[in-house]
Formats: sequence, structure tokens, C-alpha cells
Amino acid sequence: MDSLTQATLGAAVGEAVLGKKLGNKAVYLGAAAGTLSDLDVIPGMLFDTPGRLLFHRGFSHSFVFVILATMLFAWLFSKFFTRNEISRKEWLLYFGLIFTASVLIDSFTTYGTQLFWPLEYRFEFNTMFVVDPMFTLPMLITVIWLLFKPKGSAIRKRLSHIGLIVAGSYLMLSIVNKQLVNSIFRDELNRQGISYSRMTTNPGPMNQILWTALAETEDGYWTGYYSHFDEDKNVAFQFFPKKHELLDSLRTDPGVKEILRFTKGFYTVEPIDGGFFVNDLRFGKIKNWKTGKRNFVFRYIIRTSTTPVRIDQAEQSFEGSSEILAQLWQRIFGKKDF
Repeated sequence: MDSLTQATLGAAVGEAVLGKKLGNKAVYLGAAAGTLSDLDVIPGMLFDTPGRLLFHRGFSHSFVFVILATMLFAWLFSKFFTRNEISRKEWLLYFGLIFTASVLIDSFTTYGTQLFWPLEYRFEFNTMFVVDPMFTLPMLITVIWLLFKPKGSAIRKRLSHIGLIVAGSYLMLSIVNKQLVNSIFRDELNRQGISYSRMTTNPGPMNQILWTALAETEDGYWTGYYSHFDEDKNVAFQFFPKKHELLDSLRTDPGVKEILRFTKGFYTVEPIDGGFFVNDLRFGKIKNWKTGKRNFVFRYIIRTSTTPVRIDQAEQSFEGSSEILAQLWQRIFGKKDF
């Protein structure tokens, strides 16, 4: 999730655990601890593009990290933070819950997390967009509100619980919602006679109403959108050919192998002068409600004209952002014709 969400979640959990003893310090420290895992983007800058993509949400989002970081910070704060009579066990609970919440919430997004590092598998439950105001705002409002209440007061405790309960309920709703949407997409694929080997679905940007499906066939992928506000359940699927064979001569290259592992096999290949584009289809396009002519958000350039092979992430143009947001809003509420 985004940094604001991570900080807010950490602050809310911190208040629930030690707010009675630490007051606002529990909130501020929890917010800082909640964003610690995402600081892996700093050392990640030392890697090339494939390495950076796999390093992010790797070790720092694993249960190994949670255990080590919890033990370290609990020891440090129990040793040097002695004014409030907080035991080592309380510090362990405080940091343990914050770090666990931080790495788990990211596993509900499409990017995923390497929870069982050093195993390579990344968990991506695909029920939440990386930025979702409906998840973050209840916690943010209650956290800001309780900062102005006396330490240990009943209203402060209720506010922290309300924020966490509403956010947690929304997260559970996203899981149920995904199962409902999956059923709708499967029925549509079957109705249209599209045979597929596997399917993944993702929520649209900043909402749980508009969803996209990605269904793999032998030769390519079918993608389509469905909104709960659509007047019917007819999904207009678009087909994208794989063209995986274009990379046959490069599959032993370490960087190419890492990029393809990151995509989890949901990618297409486009030939260009001096190399290829690899499109990670899981993250969708910048804008493609009807024509599908825009580029995919996650797009990589494999440059075969250099030795060794060089891989870069293609820069994206978000020109016309206001138009993109306007069309997103309209599509969420059921408009299909643009």
C-alpha cells in the first residue's frame, strides 16, 4: 500500500497497543514503524531494474524481517525507553503487530510480498489497489481525532478501535467482493466461448467497484472490465497475443529471467529496434476503457543491442491526467462508451 496508508495503519495499531501508556508517542512511533518496511526502496536503487523490482517487498516484507525487527526494536526500546514502565513483552507485542500488519496489508495488492523469504514466491491476493481511500480514511480520521483526546481516555480507545474495525471490515469485504467478481468474469468467459488456462482479477484504481480480469490462453490473454454499476454483466474482452517466442534466445539471460519471474507469466512481447518491449499485463493500462491503444503501466525495454543485455523500465506519460481520472470515474459508474 502507499506510505500514507502504512503510516496510518501503524499509528492506529500503535495507539491500540500502547496508547494508554504512551499517549500520542504511541501514534507517532507507530506511524514511523509502519513505514519501515517500505524503506527498502532506498537500497533498491543500487540494483538494476530487474533486481530492484524483486528486491522491493522482498526481505523487508517477510516474516523473517518481522521477527528480527521486532526483537531488535523491542530490545532497544525496553533498554533506553524506561520512563513509562513498559515491559519487554509489551514492546514485543507493539512492534510485532505493527510490522506484521505492515507486511500483510501489502500482500493484498497486485505487486505482492515475499512473505516466506528466502523462498522466491510472492503472495499477491489482488483484492486491494495500492491506494484505496475507503480503507485509509476511516483510520486516518480516527487517528487525527484521538490525538486531541487525553491519554488513556475511553473516547480515545473507542476511536482507535473504530478506525481499525472499519478498515478491517473493508479488507474482508474486498475478499468477498473478489469472489463475486471472479464468478461474473468466469460466467462471461464461458458464455463467450473463451477457453483459458488461468485467470486473475484486480480492483481498479482507488475503488472496489470497478474490476479487471486477465485470462490466459495458449496464444495470448483476454482482458476485460466490469463495474458493479454496469447495467448488464456483458464484458467486452480484448485480446493481446503473447509472442513469448520472441524471447526464446534470451531466456537464459539472468535479467530477462528475473523480469519474467516478476510478471508471473502474465506478459506480452513487442519487437522494437534494438530489442523488445515486455508488458506486465497485471497492472493494466494507463487508459484503455474502449480503444486499448494506451501503453501498459508496467513496461520494460530489453535492449539486445548492448552487451550485456540491458533492461530498463519504460517511462510513462500521464499527460491528460484530469481526463484519465474523469474517464475512470465515469467507468466506475457504468459508462462503457468513450
